[in-house]
Amino acid sequence: MQRSEMADGTATAEFAVTLPFGPDAARVARTMVSQLLIEHECDGQLVEDGRLVAHELVMNGVRHGAPDERTEIAVSCRLLDGHVVIAVQDQGRAGTVAVRAASGHSVDGRGLAIVEALSERWTVDRSGGTRVEAWLAR
Repeated sequence: MQRSEMADGTATAEFAVTLPFGPDAARVARTMVSQLLIEHECDGQLVEDGRLVAHELVMNGVRHGAPDERTEIAVSCRLLDGHVVIAVQDQGRAGTVAVRAASGHSVDGRGLAIVEALSERWTVDRSGGTRVEAWLAR
């Protein structure tokens, strides 16, 4: 896996887990991101933004990606000096990972638009499945 080019120093705290591939992974990821950010005294808005970004990235991976050989999806969160970096890795290789124009009558297709709105930057690495990384300012 490649890391984004945006360097911000060494992580002050982090977690990296694999979760059962399915919608429940989003709930677990939200909780883990929230706990990490609260434990490290991040402000309430960052906690909420981090929870939402984690949820959207995991749900996109579950909906459009593929599980690994153990039927899991990887989630990580790193606290850097100026950023919180949330990443999700699945084994999907098909399709395009891009923000779609919102439709007034569709309830789908807003996940990456939310990630883009809440993140300072987000990246996609397709070298080993699909890894999407979102950088939120601290």
